[in-house]
Parts: sequence; C-alpha cells; structure tokens
Amino acid sequence: MFKYWVLFLFCLILAASTLATVEMVEPKPSNVLANTTITLGSAQPGESVKLVLTRGLGRNKWQDVRIDALSLPSGWTYEKQIQDQSFIVWIKVPSTANLDSYNLKVIVSSELLTESFNALLLVKDDLLTVSMTDLLQSTQVGESGTFKVSFQNNSIAAHNLKISSDLPSQWFAEQTLEILPGEFKQIELSVTTRSYGTRDFSFTLESTLNNSKKVFPATLTIHPTLKSKFSAVFYGFPFLSLSLLPYYLIDGFLSLVQ
Repeated sequence: MFKYWVLFLFCLILAASTLATVEMVEPKPSNVLANTTITLGSAQPGESVKLVLTRGLGRNKWQDVRIDALSLPSGWTYEKQIQDQSFIVWIKVPSTANLDSYNLKVIVSSELLTESFNALLLVKDDLLTVSMTDLLQSTQVGESGTFKVSFQNNSIAAHNLKISSDLPSQWFAEQTLEILPGEFKQIELSVTTRSYGTRDFSFTLESTLNNSKKVFPATLTIHPTLKSKFSAVFYGFPFLSLSLLPYYLIDGFLSLVQ
C-alpha cells in the first residue's frame, strides 16, 4: 500500500512540474518558468498591451489568470478574457504614465497549483515614427495632390491616430488610422483642389491615445484651367464689390479665348 501512495505523490509532483511552465503567445512567443521575469517589450503612454497565454490541456489546464493588484501601478488597469485554449489580458497603460520600467506580477492558477511570473514592461515615448514626402507639389484645379506618409510602430501595442489639416473639408476630409504592433505602413493622403493659386497648409497627425502630435507644413501650387478661370468669377461674387463686377466678368470671358 505504501508504494501506491508514493506513486500517487510522484504523479502529483509530476503534474505540478508540468504546470509550472506557462506558454506565452503574445507579445512574443516564449515558455515562461514560474518565479522568473520576462521582458515584454516597450509601449507608449495611453496604449493597451495584449498578453496572450495558453491554458494547457486536460487536467493540466490553467483555470484563471490575474495581475497582482500590489504590482499594478496607480492608474493602471487590466481586463481579461478566458477562452477555451488561452487567456487574453489587456494591460492599459494610462496616458499620464511616467516613462519607466514596470514589473507586473502575473498569476495563473489551476485546481492543483498557483504559479506566478513577472512581466517587465518598458514605457517609452516616440516609439511611433512618422515621415512625409513630396510636401511641395504642383497640380491643376480639379485634380488631386497626393502626399505619402510612412509609419513605423516600434511598440508592442497598436496605436491610433487622427489625421487632419487646416484645409477646407471639401479639400481634405479628416481620417483615423490604426498602426499595429511592429508594423511598417505607408498611405497616401489625397487633397482635392477647388481653386487655383498657391496654397500653404499643414497636415496634423495626432495620437488619440496621448497628447503627442506631429505637424507637417505643405504647399500646393495649383494651375488654372479655362473652366476654372471662368468658374472662379461666379464663385467670387459674394466677396466682390459691385463696382468691380464688370471687370471680373470681362476677365472671365477673355480667359476663354486665351
């Protein structure tokens, strides 16, 4: 009888040792040993870091996950989803978080065992780099000026941006954009010209998660067409003195024969 008890205890110890390893899928695949520290990577204030852990199989399946409240800095929060094969934990970094390193204690538990490991998260600025090219352009009335924007997200979390300009809404409509973790993305911003002349303006790319933003001055030189010259006369009526009206009408009609 004694040897059966020994065998039973051995099986329990073996099961516990198997459980003592946690497999991380995101933000970086890794087998995490209990009571060790793993570096998750870097994120910016305001971002939400996604942590995905596998639950294991059968009797060795983890039942719950949580972050120790004592290790969670003031203002930080987290949410968890318990799925059939995995845990998903969203760690919310507040927009007011100090630029520093943070050690979060992650605890997993089953019917037989409770284990923990430390997740080291670095909070940094300027992990999202933005650049624009072709900021000086020339086009015709009614055609579009196209401005290329490149993004490189060096964070382990996604980032959301609002893209606006000081142009009228008929020229450029405000946009929103999400840049995924580690993603390099290129997009084109299209400006639809409505009148001729030189137009100085700016694009503003502003984070919706924190207070960071970048401003890019640009210039469009817009050449007239015969149609735009004639149309400009009528679009200008509300802003003209009546005494100047005959001269603008003459200029508009003469432009048709130039």
